[in-house]
Amino acid sequence: MKNKAQITPYIILGIILVIIISLFFLFKPTILEPEEIIEIPFELQPLKNHIDDCLEQTSVNALVLLGIQGGHIVPKEKDLKTPYANITYGYYQGINVFPTLTQIEKELSKTIDNSFKNCLDFSLFNNFEITTESIETKTKVNLNKVVFEVNYPISAKLGDSETNLNKFIYTAPIRLGYIHNALQSIIKTTKKDPEWIDMTLLSDFNLDIDITPHNKNTFIYSISDKSSLISGEPYLFLSANSFYIDQPPTLQIPDVIRLKQGIANLTQLIATDPENNPLTFSDDSPLFDISEDGIILFVPEVPGEFDVIISVEDTHENKVSKIVKFIIE
Repeated sequence: MKNKAQITPYIILGIILVIIISLFFLFKPTILEPEEIIEIPFELQPLKNHIDDCLEQTSVNALVLLGIQGGHIVPKEKDLKTPYANITYGYYQGINVFPTLTQIEKELSKTIDNSFKNCLDFSLFNNFEITTESIETKTKVNLNKVVFEVNYPISAKLGDSETNLNKFIYTAPIRLGYIHNALQSIIKTTKKDPEWIDMTLLSDFNLDIDITPHNKNTFIYSISDKSSLISGEPYLFLSANSFYIDQPPTLQIPDVIRLKQGIANLTQLIATDPENNPLTFSDDSPLFDISEDGIILFVPEVPGEFDVIISVEDTHENKVSKIVKFIIE
């Protein structure tokens, strides 16, 4: 009985293993067969190399242009016009207008579709019989790379050797997805507090980020990524930011106000603000005080002419002043 008791656990363990292995083969994911590898005849290899080189060149050019133009290759109406590029706005007067990754992928794909053939020079292979069909590019922007997949059916024949090429792939080691995420975080923070640049946030990214003023309400983020090299140089991405400038109020008051000595005077000052911000009035005269809502109430006691500076200020510290002559008779 003792020996039988010792053997029983091994039998149970074996049954469990059989069940596990059976379940594995029953529910294991389907393994896709690898794509068929096309063997290219030696004499056709230069043609294939030329096509691959053109795809790389076209892809790199598109990425460089996209970077210095802030996420768009085709200029937009509201782009920031500069001497060196039309830079796309990422943040425009309170609104996040930064291109999405889907938009960027579509622009890159369209650019490859339109320019890839311009790079190809089949006249270099005039001893080949080459026929082509239409081109279609799919672009995928990842955190650490950009993958261009071009479907471009090409039939190349040289003597008795003939090869059909369909798909060409180039992977650019550019951290475009990472840069995009960084700018989205910056824009999100900017929307919360447009008057503050969070330098701590900028230092959190593994990127060199500079801020260059363009005018009083616009500046440019310049992002240089040493981990993304093109011809040995860091990849450059620019993004424009336009801030809404609060307009100053307008003070509506005459140049001269005449008052009678000894008679109580009540004057309501009128001012308007384009953004309807709350306004505060003030003056520099010992003759009277102005309430915050612009009311002057006093009895003139001393005759004469007095120049008084009356001011109105909004909540954004936009202040407007005017010299008013008070004549007390």
